[in-house]
Amino acid sequence: FKLEKLYGEIHLENALLSYTDTMPKVQNLFAYAIFDHKHFDIKVLKGTNHGLTITGGRVVIGNFDDETVMLTIDADVTGDLKQTLDLINHPPLYFAKDFALNPERTKGDVKAHLKMSFPLLDPFETDKISTHVSATSSKTELRELFNLPISLKDGILTIKVDDHHLQVQGNGRVNKSP
Repeated sequence: FKLEKLYGEIHLENALLSYTDTMPKVQNLFAYAIFDHKHFDIKVLKGTNHGLTITGGRVVIGNFDDETVMLTIDADVTGDLKQTLDLINHPPLYFAKDFALNPERTKGDVKAHLKMSFPLLDPFETDKISTHVSATSSKTELRELFNLPISLKDGILTIKVDDHHLQVQGNGRVNKSP
């Protein structure tokens, strides 16, 4: 038996998407998917994840003809800064923890672009995750930054996170000073 050709289309409405056991599921997903013998490509129209609104994106499960199947998630989201940090702090990511940011000590409105890529291995290997986040945050409040008595209020920030770095730029009031 030899599979020579495989192709299909799927329209998803109000679907649920789970991409790892430890991460929150994408809910209320509206998407359009095409697949063939090499990949499964989902164009995300909208959805929610961990209290965040997904405004668009793409999920690709690819390399079916290779030894290692890859998953890439590329999404635009809006919502609360606390929820955003909490999402990227879920196992196996732990990004907020790695950068000494406590989601419970934050407030603000976020517009972000999230991109994650990793091989679908069993067992799951966290060191193989590639993550890039670029975001803007307004009405930002960060308390006890880096576990020090430093607070930021009324911030307008640009935030970039990758596998090894956190970069934050912007304006705000530090310890009540302009």
